[in-house]
Amino acid sequence: MAVTRRRFLQGSAMIGGAVAAHRFLFDGFETITAGDDSAEAVTSVEDLVPTTCWIGKQDCGMLARRIDGRVVKFEGNPANPRNVGTLCPKGQAQIISLYDPNRVKTPLIRTNAKGQSGEWREATWEEALTLTAERVNAIRAEDPKAVLWQKGRSKAKAFYDEAFVKSIGCEKLGHGAYCSDAGYRALEYTIGTHAVLHPDFRYCDYMLSWGWNITGAGGNKLCWLTWPRHMVEALDRGMKIVHIDPRLRGAGPFADTWLPIRPGTDLALALAVQHELVAQGFVDREYLQRYTNAPFLVKNDGLLLSRDGIPLVRDEAGGSTKPLEEAQHLLRQAET
Repeated sequence: MAVTRRRFLQGSAMIGGAVAAHRFLFDGFETITAGDDSAEAVTSVEDLVPTTCWIGKQDCGMLARRIDGRVVKFEGNPANPRNVGTLCPKGQAQIISLYDPNRVKTPLIRTNAKGQSGEWREATWEEALTLTAERVNAIRAEDPKAVLWQKGRSKAKAFYDEAFVKSIGCEKLGHGAYCSDAGYRALEYTIGTHAVLHPDFRYCDYMLSWGWNITGAGGNKLCWLTWPRHMVEALDRGMKIVHIDPRLRGAGPFADTWLPIRPGTDLALALAVQHELVAQGFVDREYLQRYTNAPFLVKNDGLLLSRDGIPLVRDEAGGSTKPLEEAQHLLRQAET
């Protein structure tokens, strides 16, 4: 067979990839060749070590497949009820944190000025921690309020969120400051609860996925399985998903309908949906009047209208405005 330039390059790439993979996974292993007298005495030991994925909030069960003590693959643990043997690409890719030759193995200190491509040198932990402490203490001496601590996701919350912050005496911004806090604040300001509420897929029949990647976000721990598995089971049961987002994202194979709104038009669509819900009678007026602040009157600036600190409501029966407590008293009298 004639060897063309194209075939030669393809073959070279395959050989190079195989060599790289061999070095990555089996670097340090002793090579046994045919005819070596020691080959019969050396046997590889393969085992599976149960562990847990630390990247996300799902805490999926994993099995670390090892050969002679070296991890060669992460895979889902079939005995774990959260993921039942499945594992996402991020979970499988954690092997790079063990053996990637470019992983960070020691503290690094910058040796050139900021504003340009960084140049670094390796340092010991003692040097790095001493330098950090000196800089933090210098800032605290000028103004203690100038020290702000913010971390990424971590499992050791007792240390990072409590002990470390108290020892420095600084203000703290949690991981949620750039992740989930927007959802927490929205719920606190509307229905009073702190937790982000996800749909209970055991009972949900119709879900609006609005500006949110249903396949790459969620972290639902409402029940004993993970969010993606709950969602797939609900789809098999007949649940419908409408995905509202300028981008289809990874929701494509799962959403029944994609509504690609224009960027920045979310508020207009939300108001339109609310208008239709009210117009078509899909509003529990009794619940809103009795248990929420929906009856409170609102001023033009968006703040509640009140008198002596008491919210005012509209008395439709009397055709006048009354303080909330008086209106509630009249309502109880009418019911009895």
